[in-house]
Amino acid sequence: MEEHDIGIPRVKIEHIRPQSVADEEYSGLDYYNIVAVCNGNAAKKMRLKYLTCDAHKGDRILSKVNPLKPEMLEIIYYTSDGRIGATDPDVNDDLTVILNLNSDRSHIVSGRKNVMDAIDEGLEGLNKSEIDTFCRNLLEDYEKEKEIRRPFVGVAEWYLKDIIVGIE
Repeated sequence: MEEHDIGIPRVKIEHIRPQSVADEEYSGLDYYNIVAVCNGNAAKKMRLKYLTCDAHKGDRILSKVNPLKPEMLEIIYYTSDGRIGATDPDVNDDLTVILNLNSDRSHIVSGRKNVMDAIDEGLEGLNKSEIDTFCRNLLEDYEKEKEIRRPFVGVAEWYLKDIIVGIE
């Protein structure tokens, strides 16, 4: 596993429902309850308000967000400045408050923006038909990635779909 200079892994295993809340229904050992996550700025020894993902979440329980449920992607959106949001207020709270995914001290907001900007650069000078073809081809390439996916691929897929819908 690749590590940062101070020995903190770049990726670790997170329990969607914290192990600390184990009860009769949930034993803590459930493979449908674990995901690989980044270190949430923990390697930078940030204060809690600048941590993201599980590092910020701690033992709090997410009310609705579950990255293992594809339908979550249908209510999540991104703004042109790279911020994440959701049409469902509970999901929005999970994303922006509990997981702190819009932290100003994290690379994730700028990373999302950079992905959308790169797509926009590829669209420069294209007519409507060419934009549609470009977006559909790129989306197809992203959707073929099953095992190892590029960083921010979800943002790219969302943005490409948004462009395609806008053209139709």
